Amino acid sequence: MLQIWCVGGAIGDNGGREGIKAIGGSSLGAMDKPMNSDFPSSQDMSLAHLRDGIDKLLAGMAAVDALAAAVDTCGDLTEILDLLRQEATSVVELAHLSLHLSCLGEERWEDLIGLPLPEAVEQRLKGAVATGMQWGTLQVVEEEGFWGVVVPLTVSGKAVATINFARHDRPYQPEDLRLCSLVGRYLAAAIARVEYVAQLDHLARSLHQEQQRFDHLLTSVLPADVAAELKQHGRVKPVFYESASLLLIDFHSNFAKTAAHLSPEELVYELEYCFAYFDKVIEKYNLEKLRSFSDTYVCLGGIPTPNRTHAIDAVLAALEMQIFMYLRKAYKMKNELPYWDVRICINAGPLLAGVIAQGKFAYDVWGEAANAAAHMQVWGVPGKINVSSTALKSLEEFFDFERRTVRAGGAREELYLVQRIKPNLSVDPGGLLPNDDFIKLYLSLQDEGFAVPSFCQWRYS
Repeated sequence: MLQIWCVGGAIGDNGGREGIKAIGGSSLGAMDKPMNSDFPSSQDMSLAHLRDGIDKLLAGMAAVDALAAAVDTCGDLTEILDLLRQEATSVVELAHLSLHLSCLGEERWEDLIGLPLPEAVEQRLKGAVATGMQWGTLQVVEEEGFWGVVVPLTVSGKAVATINFARHDRPYQPEDLRLCSLVGRYLAAAIARVEYVAQLDHLARSLHQEQQRFDHLLTSVLPADVAAELKQHGRVKPVFYESASLLLIDFHSNFAKTAAHLSPEELVYELEYCFAYFDKVIEKYNLEKLRSFSDTYVCLGGIPTPNRTHAIDAVLAALEMQIFMYLRKAYKMKNELPYWDVRICINAGPLLAGVIAQGKFAYDVWGEAANAAAHMQVWGVPGKINVSSTALKSLEEFFDFERRTVRAGGAREELYLVQRIKPNLSVDPGGLLPNDDFIKLYLSLQDEGFAVPSFCQWRYS
């Protein structure tokens, strides 16, 4: 049985015994006397009014369905509000439409259709908005000839916004309120969807940012290739390198004495200043930082990507580091500030590299070449670039050396101190910068497809 409720009662089917109740409650069943055909009866007028109301409601519901379908295609709140501006008047007659929003990370009032309301009307409407937000119930107001409807938009049992209708020509009828409620229901669902998508987007961005932080942290302690292997497999397989180089640079015996005259902040700043420069230098020469601790900086050549020029790369980097520390020392002496002397040691030989992961990831190397490099720190010549005899073999064609014999414990050790790049291979009188012939010779040692260091990319291209 179809029933439509209106102000005066309900329309229904009672088997024809009672007829239809009009708004005023009178029976529209059998009629005792004929009506004047020139004028419609009150019953005819009531039926026509009801039919108009039903037609209006059905048309409005069809418009609401079309609006809901269009809202479902909107990707964000801006698109939803633009759609409301275009289509809301097809649902219900209005002179003003506004939205009060208290979700999606914002709190705002936005007029969508019509001119701003008179101040008294707007204040009354906003009071109804506050009540609707608090209790989640539809509010109807009248002020200075304006009638307004406030529809709370509820998401997960909580009012997150209101859609506000207003007009001044006549009050809102029950069918109008029904249409306004339907618009609010669909709009609430759309806002819930947009809010859910926004939360997912925020979560995805947060996860991406955390992943970037993790990747950055991982690559700051591990070589990029090693970090990629660790992320993919959860472990890193140790790799044996037949030939690789270690470069160690430490601040010589005056480090402790100088540090005693610096505040903790000044000491850390000075170390960071020097080590940050070393980071840039080794990147230029395709070297890999192993670690920095206390007053020592350690990097590798030919690891994790093997190459035939790792010892040459290490010496070129050492020359730049040496000049930097000389200039730093000169600046400190000129300003009567404490300074550090440096000792640079380079050794080459077979090495085993891998990751130790016991709570913290640590990339390290092992082997006789690593042990010998550590010993060189003890008996190497301060202020010089000390090269071992095993590293010398691949360097003699590029650099000039001074042979030095030192006593290490009870034994005598041969060291080779780098003097300069050979005159025919350097562009400057001091032998600090390689020329074209140096780069040609350097590139001839490499296999096809190797990573060209930045210092010779201009020549390689």
